[in-house]
Amino acid sequence: MSALANNHAAGRQAAGQKPAGIGVRAGSALAWWVGELRSIHRDAAHWLRASAPNTLTIEAGERRWVVRCKQNPIGEIDWGAADAASSRRLLRDLAALPRRPGAIVVEIPPSGSSAR
Repeated sequence: MSALANNHAAGRQAAGQKPAGIGVRAGSALAWWVGELRSIHRDAAHWLRASAPNTLTIEAGERRWVVRCKQNPIGEIDWGAADAASSRRLLRDLAALPRRPGAIVVEIPPSGSSAR
């Protein structure tokens, strides 16, 4: 077999194989897109819940929780100031204020972002 024939045969064999790393990069790209879609879904769901009437938002810090209806604060719970039972009763009473069922959104700020 001539050198030209050998090169041609070797080229056909190499062409049938994927270059190393293509599958890994494609998998990483797919994982990134799935992550982006999850983030978009989470943001859209949060926006829809927050814009709905009678939505109660609880900003849950480590010790202090602020309860809001829309952007208006309607109460605050300090979990360190009283016993847990009275804090739970206050939370239940605040959640019953809208008088009509609605979504409850709990916002947890990133760790270390506030002194709560």
